[in-house]
This record gives sequence, C-alpha cells and structure tokens, in this order.
Amino acid sequence: MVCNAPLEIEPETRRLIDRSLEIGDMSSTEVLPDESITMLAPEIWKRFEELQLDDDIIEEVIDRMKYVPPEDRLKYLDAYFADTDMNDDDH
Repeated sequence: MVCNAPLEIEPETRRLIDRSLEIGDMSSTEVLPDESITMLAPEIWKRFEELQLDDDIIEEVIDRMKYVPPEDRLKYLDAYFADTDMNDDDH
C-alpha cells in the first residue's frame, strides 16, 4: 500500500541518509560512531505485511537482517518463517 503522502524528515535524519547514500553501501554503512542505517527493499516490507508480524518481531528480524547481504534478505526472511511455520504445525 502506498499513501503518496509527503514525507517529512528531520534535518539530522536527512543528513544521515544523504551521507549513507554518498558512501554507497546502504546495507551497513557506519554513519556516526555506534550508528548505522539499514535500508530494506519494498519487497521486505510487503512480506512483513503478508506475514502479519507484530512490531516487536519485525524489529527483531530487522536487527538480524542487518548482517544479511541485501540480495539475500528476502530469501532469509522466507526461510526463517518457513522453518517457524513448520515447527508450529508439529505442535
């Protein structure tokens, strides 16, 4: 779903995003000491919606996905929840 509403970004956040784009590696760019930006493809967000995950679970999965190469993140997400679904079916 896309709402097409204008996005307001605080100047400090915009600076961090712009800097990460300049550096080029958006998946795990160190922006400031102890800070990084992880950008996820729209397909990842769509899959989160399809899975109807709670926010706390999404945060945990995103934290793990930071270390997965961007091109493998959707496969990781599918595999992670496929295993979980199989475990739920056994109980």
